[in-house]
Amino acid sequence: MFSHELVQYLAENIRVGQAELARTVRGLLSRRAPGLAASLAANNDAAFLEPAVFAWLTARREDIDPQQIFYAYLPESARPSCLLLAADARGFAHIPRLGYFAGLAPLQQTELMRQGGLMDWVSLTAADVHPLEFIPARFAAAGLLEFTYTMDPVLWPLFAETGHVHAAALALDEITEIQTQFNSALTLMRQARPDIYRLLCMANRRVHVYRAEAPNSFASLSMHGAAFLNRVERPGTVFFLDDFAHQGGHVAFNAATLNHGRFLKADPQRPLRDVVADSDDRRSLYSAFHGLFTYSLIVSVLLASVRRGLLNSAQAHEARARLGFYLLKFQRDLRSLAQPKFYTAEGTLLYRGFHECYEAAIAACAAELRGFDYSNQPYVFHYGRFNQLNPGHAA
Repeated sequence: MFSHELVQYLAENIRVGQAELARTVRGLLSRRAPGLAASLAANNDAAFLEPAVFAWLTARREDIDPQQIFYAYLPESARPSCLLLAADARGFAHIPRLGYFAGLAPLQQTELMRQGGLMDWVSLTAADVHPLEFIPARFAAAGLLEFTYTMDPVLWPLFAETGHVHAAALALDEITEIQTQFNSALTLMRQARPDIYRLLCMANRRVHVYRAEAPNSFASLSMHGAAFLNRVERPGTVFFLDDFAHQGGHVAFNAATLNHGRFLKADPQRPLRDVVADSDDRRSLYSAFHGLFTYSLIVSVLLASVRRGLLNSAQAHEARARLGFYLLKFQRDLRSLAQPKFYTAEGTLLYRGFHECYEAAIAACAAELRGFDYSNQPYVFHYGRFNQLNPGHAA
């Protein structure tokens, strides 16, 4: 199991990394939109850690007004009475931490004017001025995580990198079901490993759910603070427990290891196949190092949930199936990365912590995982396929 001491060490590194990222974004925004930057509270990093601003700055989206991104972060006195909003293919325009306006012209900009209350706006772009439907933002983790679900134009470059801009839209009633499952997963995580729950909430600001053949669930420094969860299968609580620990873990590790040189002596972007004998692994050294951290989180929260009796029988069966899958990957990557020449003293500390987590998990559950067949699994674990080859282990 991931030690509480190492979690605390990483939490301090996340705090430092988040502060550095906020300073960087503040400086970039001051050059691109100086008036807007001056209006944001100088002593509040939250605005400068908004995931959408990382995507906006990275892609240099001149067709998206930054006021749309920062509106909810501005003090009431600085909020403009008119906004130019960019809508997605369904006519939804997202204002982070506030919600969605629906019924706008798809894939176009629409000018809105505020009539009175925070959610009382009319469109000025249409031939006739008319009120708009407003859908309040959804939140999880006591308001720390915004829960989003539309293909906001600011997200397009992240999906376009894989050639899949048009992830399938999720219906609002489907979103309610998904959020219920996700909230249950957060409750489980908070009960099983409260320290890991707090660690993830330090770095993550948004959870975005979508459905598409590709890309797989992911996180990216290009939209730091957001965990992207792909609902390919019909997910349940254990899926979200796994996937948020995984993708939210990537977000957290990006912040904790912002200065790669503190942890890795070798070139962090060097492909493993170039530095590990008999390897054809295309991942970079840093990416594989990331993997050891996320495996540690996933294994720790799944195992603690089972051991503490927090899951029903069906959920415990799925958790064990996922545990076996990740422990196989964990073992392989620990062997590939067992090279002292890769690490600084701090990197060695982390590698040893990851290895101890693996050893503790194996000691705790190897016997009950023995005999599981994973030979039909794709790169990302698929519970339905697991049950096809392991009928004798069904819950």
